[in-house]
Amino acid sequence: MAQPTLDIAEITRRLTEASAMHDGVRYVRASVACKTLGLADSFRWSWERRGLIQPLRLRCPRSRAASRGVVVAWPLDQVIDAYAAGRPRAYTAKEIEFIQEKTGVLPLDAIAERLGRSAASVRDKQGQLGLTRRNAQGLLTTGEAARLCGRTRAAVNDWCLRMGLRYERLGSGQREKLIDPADLAVFLKARPRVFGRLTPKAQQRVRAFRTSYARQPREAA
Repeated sequence: MAQPTLDIAEITRRLTEASAMHDGVRYVRASVACKTLGLADSFRWSWERRGLIQPLRLRCPRSRAASRGVVVAWPLDQVIDAYAAGRPRAYTAKEIEFIQEKTGVLPLDAIAERLGRSAASVRDKQGQLGLTRRNAQGLLTTGEAARLCGRTRAAVNDWCLRMGLRYERLGSGQREKLIDPADLAVFLKARPRVFGRLTPKAQQRVRAFRTSYARQPREAA
């Protein structure tokens, strides 16, 4: 990824070296431009959608670099103009530390507001850092909980929908149920009949699991 300290002259030099002429216009491959500029893929679609870039799509033999048999190229001068006009502000070490601490604790919009940045920018940075609310809090999917307990995903869904195992979803458009490990530990401890239906090996795993998460479940948000 390009370093945030690179100036426009250095950016222009690198992109020019990676470009090629086509019908009298110098083009650079879109994926190469994004990598050189250190931009997330979302900028690729954003720039095209906003009309900042008029892409050229060329058919080519299918390969790992062009799985659909199409290469997307951008006019070099448009890339430089779009980058100069909306050059992203580099994240400071303090901002990155804040994102790492608050992901999974504060909503995305709240993190963005505290940092004075857009939610899309913060989401891109979380992706670069490998952060999601799920892995920050150690939440389990129903499939992961099912494997732990030696049951089917349908059985865990039944625990959630009929037997009161707490779960949450990360957003209004998300269908996946996510379970706090502490909530699962409390649920299994309070229901010996459910625990008794597990295989001996699963019971052994769950006993160790309950010891690791021997605390009360989280308070409702």
